[in-house]
Amino acid sequence: MLLDTRVWGQKYITNPFCYIEKDITLIKDDELKHFKKHFYINLRKYQAFRDQCVKPEAYLPIEEIN
Repeated sequence: MLLDTRVWGQKYITNPFCYIEKDITLIKDDELKHFKKHFYINLRKYQAFRDQCVKPEAYLPIEEIN
C-alpha cells in the first residue's frame, strides 16, 4: 500500500499477490481481476486518508544522488 502501484511494473515484482498465492500462474484471470479491483478500492481509501493527514511533499519519490 505504501508504494502504491509503482513497484508492480518493476522486474523484481513478479507476483503482487504473493500473500494469496505463491505461484501467480495458479490464480485464474477472473480471480486476479477480483484481487486487483479490491486492491484499488482499498488503495483509494488509503490515499484519501493519507492526503488528509500528510502533506503531499512527504511522499514524493526521492531522487537518487550519485
